[in-house]
Amino acid sequence: MDRSYRLHLLSLLLPTVVSMASASAIELKFTPIDVNNDPTSGTSVYDINNDGVMVGNYAAGLDALGFITVDGFVAHRGVFDNVALPGAGLSPNPPFGANYLGEVAAINDDGTGVGDYGDAQGKSHGFLRTARGRIIQLPDLPYQISGYFGINKVGTVTGFYDGKGNLNAADFHGFVFDGEDYTTIDYPASSGTILARQNDRGDTAGWWFDNGGAAHGLLFDGKNFTAIDYPGASQTFAQAVNNKGTVVGIYTDANGDHGFL
Repeated sequence: MDRSYRLHLLSLLLPTVVSMASASAIELKFTPIDVNNDPTSGTSVYDINNDGVMVGNYAAGLDALGFITVDGFVAHRGVFDNVALPGAGLSPNPPFGANYLGEVAAINDDGTGVGDYGDAQGKSHGFLRTARGRIIQLPDLPYQISGYFGINKVGTVTGFYDGKGNLNAADFHGFVFDGEDYTTIDYPASSGTILARQNDRGDTAGWWFDNGGAAHGLLFDGKNFTAIDYPGASQTFAQAVNNKGTVVGIYTDANGDHGFL
């Protein structure tokens, strides 16, 4: 499985908002973000908090076997702090086609980031990075592959794990980690579930797969699920939900991918 799969999977978690106004009515300003101002670094920004602190990953180089090594970063006001975990290792057969040494996928408004890395056996491990740069290892899940995708203000972490380690969506299960215990969350009668981001009220956005492999959005309030399917779409991915309950995501139709609000 090549690195593009991993990046595509994580890109589905990025907040995407569609404006209903005409393009001429809005002036957009874009700022390119590249680690060390290197346009060849393959930088991906996954999240930004309300203080403007950004997190993500980049291609740090190649290992001896030719696999890309991926480090994480935390950036603020143009200063990039590299994130590579001491326990990370170079696997001869990395599950995503690259060795992830410290990817940071999300950050909350307290400045705590969450992410994961792989060891020399290709097993995923989750971690927190505090605003002061301290690394806190999260308890390991008993599975080879997992992803840590969201963290809210109270420190609740959301993500998924692969029950069989073969990157088959039918074996994906969502989880919520409350600081002590992991709770598996599966959409009823689904063939796989991924939890993306949780707001400060405990509502979680994500998606589930049907038996044909198509994705459908979901919102989970801790007790009940709400299905989210964009009208006319073949697939829907609910990526994030804010504290007002507004959901953003991606839907797919015959013309490709589109954002929705």
